[in-house]
Amino acid sequence: MRVVTVAGCVYRVLAVLLVGTLASAFAHTFLGTYIQHRALIAVGPTNIDLTLDLTFYENSSTKERALMDKNHDGRVSQAEVQAYLNAKAEAFERGLVVSVDDKPLELVPLYNGTLDLMGDTRVGPHPHILRLYFFARTPPTLAPGSVLTLSDRLWAETGALRLIEVNETGGFRFSSMPVREPGVWRARCQAVPARSKVAVASPAQDQQ
Repeated sequence: MRVVTVAGCVYRVLAVLLVGTLASAFAHTFLGTYIQHRALIAVGPTNIDLTLDLTFYENSSTKERALMDKNHDGRVSQAEVQAYLNAKAEAFERGLVVSVDDKPLELVPLYNGTLDLMGDTRVGPHPHILRLYFFARTPPTLAPGSVLTLSDRLWAETGALRLIEVNETGGFRFSSMPVREPGVWRARCQAVPARSKVAVASPAQDQQ
């Protein structure tokens, strides 16, 4: 299941054909002002894993690279990358919330975040990718009808291109729900593996 949202709206793209240098220039100009948020959610009987790739295009990357370049030499060293990741770690955690039926789960770093300068250490309009890894314990209340929500408030002031993928292997099934809130994605659980089913007082109700 994939959902692509741009600035909070959902677009189902059947086909897009861009031809020639004009189209290419337009694409670069458009992407340069955005950050792509690509989230992969894997739901299992024990854990819910979240991997978030943030691709910073020209303008947004220039701004972040300048923040990394503490000695102002026009280059970003590996030590400066690590210092940037360390300084931002708590903000990354605060900016992401995973919840089930509007009950936030404790989201914990699974691995240290990584930052790929894509072969260019200069401070300038060169894309880079920030990858974050988190997990939360799968609540025993997760059942058909439950609503899984991801709230991504990272770089909320910058335009976002959003791609959400759910790993539906292992017996869990979800269907995406329409939302109007920027940075929020919701899906309703349609099925869970037999060994994960638990007795609950009543099925989860629609969240309005």
